[in-house]
Amino acid sequence: MTNTPLCPRCGETETARHLLWDCTESKKIWKMYNDILSKQSLGNMGVNEYKDLYKNEQVNVLSTIKMKIIKEFIQIVRPTNWNEMRLTKVIADLKKIEFYNSINLNKINNFNNRWKMFENL
Repeated sequence: MTNTPLCPRCGETETARHLLWDCTESKKIWKMYNDILSKQSLGNMGVNEYKDLYKNEQVNVLSTIKMKIIKEFIQIVRPTNWNEMRLTKVIADLKKIEFYNSINLNKINNFNNRWKMFENL
């Protein structure tokens, strides 16, 4: 997919772990994610170490959000210079898609229960 084994964001050798966790840009994004969770009183469910990326969350919407962020990481154009507004937009867009699907499937109650901690997004 690329012509070089180097991370296009920081210039270090890009491994899967580097892409998802060790890169300075990845660390910034996970910190913003943790800050958003703290604002929702979910700070204890943050991503604080590499293995947390693979943890299945008790609040299932958080697993969905983590997978969406990881999907952003693995694009050919890697995410750079994100800010909290950009990350909040990713979460809000995911919420809109699930809302639309819940209406079509007549499962709005499931949606409301799943996303209640992010009702202000």
